[in-house]
Amino acid sequence: PEPKHPVIIKFADSQKSLIFDIVDLKALLLKTYDAVDDTALKYYGQKFTGDEEGWIFPDIFPDQFHRFLEIQLFERRLPFIMDHDPGPEVWNVPVYKANYTIEAVPENQNAVLVKTWVFSAEQVSADDKSFVGTREASREYNYILTGVKTPTGDLRVNAGYWIKTPHGVDSRRDHPDYITTIPNPSKIVRKSWNPEIDVKLVDEILSYSY
Repeated sequence: PEPKHPVIIKFADSQKSLIFDIVDLKALLLKTYDAVDDTALKYYGQKFTGDEEGWIFPDIFPDQFHRFLEIQLFERRLPFIMDHDPGPEVWNVPVYKANYTIEAVPENQNAVLVKTWVFSAEQVSADDKSFVGTREASREYNYILTGVKTPTGDLRVNAGYWIKTPHGVDSRRDHPDYITTIPNPSKIVRKSWNPEIDVKLVDEILSYSY
């Protein structure tokens, strides 16, 4: 849980005390995760490394992205980490909500137009270190899903491509790079590269902040 209030620790053998502001508590909490084993992480899509000679960015494709949202958010109700920059730089954000609209594509019964919005927590400014809560941002992605119409009228999707819309949103150039999930978050063993960080002691300090 996110720390809510500053914590004052008084030393029993003196009149001195130590104050942990919210920014200090967040830093301590993050340090208990910096050496977590990451071999269990799952990646969807490919990280773009700067090879722009290819005919497409080797990122996650829209049909994969759409199916991932359906399973991860709407069925499992679990958040995920998304690199929202399709370029070589990595800009990871935690995504926890999404919605979309689907429209028919004129003169093509084997395709649909999808407009998707994903919502994530964003970083706060350096002057707002004691911020508590979530600063939310939304991103819009537009794409065409193609496939084969079944006898029941469903579209069995097998491909997709990012598009630019008339109102200026160009998802061909601005779309997710890759996605990361933690299969079993409850089984994470917290650990720090700093040998002086005691996870149990950090949790005890944090307990006074909730």
